Amino acid sequence: LHDAKDARSLELEGRSYLALMEHKKATETLEKAVALDPDNSMLHTWLARAYGRRAETSFAMTAIHYANRTREEFERAIELDPSNKHALGDLLDFYVEAPGMVGGGIAKAEALLPRIEKVDPVGAELGKARIAEHEKQLEKAEGHLHRAIELVSGPRESRAKLHSDLARFLAHH
Repeated sequence: LHDAKDARSLELEGRSYLALMEHKKATETLEKAVALDPDNSMLHTWLARAYGRRAETSFAMTAIHYANRTREEFERAIELDPSNKHALGDLLDFYVEAPGMVGGGIAKAEALLPRIEKVDPVGAELGKARIAEHEKQLEKAEGHLHRAIELVSGPRESRAKLHSDLARFLAHH
């Protein structure tokens, strides 16, 4: 129990470093948190996000290393908790954006959709929209965004955010 509490403190510290864009400190801190609580899916999710930021801001060979670590940590998070919506959505984004040499690919993103749909139907529609947009199927992407809005059954803020996402998509395209 003491280790889990320490891991929670380290998680918050690591997330703070991420917000401050201190990616190296974030990964170092979140690695310590994961070492204390290795079965915590959200800790792996946050560590993956920190690695992802390092990949985005590193030079080529280092970026490849951090991109691989990003994917591995998201996959580990989902292995620990198959219903972790955050890790599932982030892994889908990774698969869409990352090149095949670091484990990305549209086929992998599409294969992840049924798992997302089981735990987050709105997230699955957003994932489908993301894939369709990446594939330049803009009408299809817009349709998935509309479907995501229709599926929201939560607070008005949730629907408002999706309307904002749709507006941003339409303005961009």
